[in-house]
Amino acid sequence: ALRDRLYLEPAAVPAFLRRMRGAGLAPGMVLSTCDRTELALIDDGQAGLADRAIDLLAEQAGGAAAEVTAQAYRLRGDPALQHLFAVAGSLDSPVIGEPQILGQIKLAHRRAAEAGLVEGNLSAVLQAAYVAAKRIRSETTIAERPVSMAAAAVQLARNVHGDLSRCSALLLGSGEMGELMVEQ
Repeated sequence: ALRDRLYLEPAAVPAFLRRMRGAGLAPGMVLSTCDRTELALIDDGQAGLADRAIDLLAEQAGGAAAEVTAQAYRLRGDPALQHLFAVAGSLDSPVIGEPQILGQIKLAHRRAAEAGLVEGNLSAVLQAAYVAAKRIRSETTIAERPVSMAAAAVQLARNVHGDLSRCSALLLGSGEMGELMVEQ
């Protein structure tokens, strides 16, 4: 339930980025998908940076900072870099290898840059994550077959029901994932 309340509709991202800037959370960016809402920040020794980030997320969720803190994790240094690289390389996804997350990170990067929140170290870290993601896809077997949440859902339906050509289904919801499922 908290993840749903933290989710930012694409139209809400610019206002959230302005609130990030106002809270002194720059350089930084927000990645908000159906599976995660994360802030990537460069900690240059600012006092209370993590607490301000939690407060902003709590405000977004309409809840208390303690609620967000109980469900959040804070990574610094190498663990933070490893996490960002794993997310960009689709190694930290419900469906390992799904390619959509890299595009979502690039969009989050572009939006944050347009808001004036990306500079120096954050830009360099993101560029390195893109290189790592490309290497993961080109130098491993992770991209040998099409992988997405939609493809996994359709394959599960096939495993349970067999040939789906004679089945009818009602798809509730909309957006990219729904469109991908229909195409499968």
